[in-house]
Amino acid sequence: MDVKASVIFSEKRKGDEKGYLHVLYRRGAERTKVSLEFTLTREQFEDLYDKRFQRFIPTKKIDYKSINERIEVNLKRNPFDNKKTSYTFLSYFEYKKSMLSNHSTINIHNTCLANLKIYLSSIGRKDIRFEDFDNDFILRMRSYFKQKGLQDSSLRLYLNTYSAIFNSAAKDNIYTQVNPFYGHKIKVIGKPKKILTEQDIKALQAIKPTDGYFIESRMFLFSFLGNGLRCSDMMLLKNSNFTNRNAIEYIQMKTGTSMKLNYNTQLVKVILDVIGMGDLIEKLKQSYEGYFDNLTYNECIRKIYAHIGAEGYLDKLESDTLLSPDSPYEKYKGFVIKKSDEEIKNLIGYSYSLLREISVTARMKIVEYFKKQNPDELLFKDFIKSNIFNGYDKKQPFTKEQFDLYKSKFTSYNAKIKRMSKKYDLTLPNPTTHSARFTFTNILLTMDSINLNDIRIALSHTNLATTQKYLQTGFDFKKSDALNERLNSIFE
Repeated sequence: MDVKASVIFSEKRKGDEKGYLHVLYRRGAERTKVSLEFTLTREQFEDLYDKRFQRFIPTKKIDYKSINERIEVNLKRNPFDNKKTSYTFLSYFEYKKSMLSNHSTINIHNTCLANLKIYLSSIGRKDIRFEDFDNDFILRMRSYFKQKGLQDSSLRLYLNTYSAIFNSAAKDNIYTQVNPFYGHKIKVIGKPKKILTEQDIKALQAIKPTDGYFIESRMFLFSFLGNGLRCSDMMLLKNSNFTNRNAIEYIQMKTGTSMKLNYNTQLVKVILDVIGMGDLIEKLKQSYEGYFDNLTYNECIRKIYAHIGAEGYLDKLESDTLLSPDSPYEKYKGFVIKKSDEEIKNLIGYSYSLLREISVTARMKIVEYFKKQNPDELLFKDFIKSNIFNGYDKKQPFTKEQFDLYKSKFTSYNAKIKRMSKKYDLTLPNPTTHSARFTFTNILLTMDSINLNDIRIALSHTNLATTQKYLQTGFDFKKSDALNERLNSIFE
């Protein structure tokens, strides 16, 4: 009896924003369906799917090429004739890989599959059945990978990927036994996080447009000052993300979530540097009068430093006991002052109010600038040097061309910030793209009254468990050390 197949759209729950694509198979009274592992809205399905050809029409709204390839593969299948023995592990792995659209995940699957084939070849085999993955086989494979120098983090990725294939096989009724990888969890010991110091950040801020690695320094600073913004989100920011006067609005690539990032003065400076208006803040400081009895920002700063210089605070900065619990000095909004000095606190408060006003004015200039630009053009277009991401929707996977270019630029950025670190003698010799995120997180950990949920929100994690894992190892817990010293001082 012939099998009839058709592409259908279904929602898990009525009213869901998005639904899932499946191929529905019918043979007489029998019915079964296979997920195409692709989500879209009902409106997109009804507008873009051509029932005559059972394919999606060419469009920029979805990755129609990838989904059409998956439709073609599945329309040729006959799921009613599949037996448990019809797939070997490798053939099923290849099949599941052909269903993927995310090119990053495809790369991971390619690597895991290639290394499994290399191991099988080393023991004289070309293929392997699901049933052959017993405890002894997995232990020998792990030992082989370790001998070849595979790090624990990579080994965990491999085993998790193989385990995921078993889970998929169970869903497809290909393999119904217990997943043999359940007892093989790799514990990765966290390495110290690659974190920059306050002096390193100031060194990056001091890099001028005519200096080497200027654009890379601004990309790094944007990630750091933008709440530890992920490299992918930072690199693909568009002009349209900066047209709201209150916040930078963007779509998080990892989750597809809409995000808002508040402007701060230092972030404003970075944006101005990138668009060639880096001297605007200083110009505004020079011209900004009529606030607090005609006291300009620069005059206010001069008075603060004259005051703390006269009081001798600056001479005491090298003292180890300057900020001890019993010290008469404290750190107040970036300045070290006497705790009882209300006059200097008021003066510092004035300077901060002035700076906020200047920052607001600069922000308005930024919004005006971006409203006149091509909305689809990237903020860091001088680094990307391609318009391939113009019009890209972060809620959709990369095309092959986009993925290849992003991977190339990501690798280039990683290499350049390492060279930048050497050129400017930073304390971290080999920073990575994630070092900006680590540095931001480490600063959060030293702040008073910061709880786990605050950190989760700042890092844009969707759940607390992710944040807990993120913080488990590798950070510089100076706050913990300070609390320990304070505890000791109580009982001395």
